[in-house]
Amino acid sequence: MIKLKSIIEESTFDDVLSKWTPEASEDDIYKYINMFKTLKSRNIIKGIHSDISPWVKRSFDDFKEFVDNKILSYKEQDQFKTTSKDIDRIFENNVVLVISPNTHEASQKYGAHTKWCTSGRDRKSWDEWIDRGGKFYFILPKNNKKKFAVVVSPDGSVKQLYDDTNNELNISKLQEITTKYKIPLKLFSQSDSFWAKWIKKHKHKIRSDGKIDIYNDVNISGFNIETFPIKFGIIMGNFLCYSNNLISLKNGPERVDGNFMCLDNKLTSLQYAPTNVQGTFDCSSNKKQFTETEIRGVCNVQGEIRV
Repeated sequence: MIKLKSIIEESTFDDVLSKWTPEASEDDIYKYINMFKTLKSRNIIKGIHSDISPWVKRSFDDFKEFVDNKILSYKEQDQFKTTSKDIDRIFENNVVLVISPNTHEASQKYGAHTKWCTSGRDRKSWDEWIDRGGKFYFILPKNNKKKFAVVVSPDGSVKQLYDDTNNELNISKLQEITTKYKIPLKLFSQSDSFWAKWIKKHKHKIRSDGKIDIYNDVNISGFNIETFPIKFGIIMGNFLCYSNNLISLKNGPERVDGNFMCLDNKLTSLQYAPTNVQGTFDCSSNKKQFTETEIRGVCNVQGEIRV
């Protein structure tokens, strides 16, 4: 019986070959028939689709498109296997999946068919966002409707919201989206986990008073933070916190052995500034324009003062 079935199948392959010969070269036809057989043997083409007989009545272009789509689907499934470990599955119900990609490859996979720059072939945008402390959440409806990307700052606040055409939406739109898909808003937070990981990347010592001494440079510029998320102690290098939204220096370093750069923030007071800076102290472009006298009144600056 098995041998007879095999003979019938081979006969059908001969039939489609004969029919399609006027439409394409024999090499192409053999190539796609063999790919069909391979996909069938790997159980990628199965069920009623594994029978080639109906294709006798169809064109070669239709058959070629069918095989190409199966190969594409197989590759996407394979990619999912290799990148699934590189995502955090944040939330899932019967209508939506929310994930957070940890690698550019995972961002490409789950951001496929969108215009998000962080999901493109060039990983430069991804690296820049990650270096600034950004974290992404992809809202992926299961009905294949619009995807959404949520960008969260290291302080845990939602910074930006995009649809799949890379059109930036008003943050208030997130409430509407989460309500529609029954997603808890509290999921979009990363402050605790991010800073715990950040500290581990730096040589440090946690003191008995809870402050953390860092034995190298600190660069938390462009993180969109309003306050320092860590109680800093002594910084044995440069301390760069410019281009944020800092409204206070509370929990900032008590001493900086290099440069202290807090320019381009929203500071109106130098309370909690480090008491000693061996390099440059730059607090220009803040909400208040400070004077050199004000700076020297709170800090012993060994280097240059920029206001």
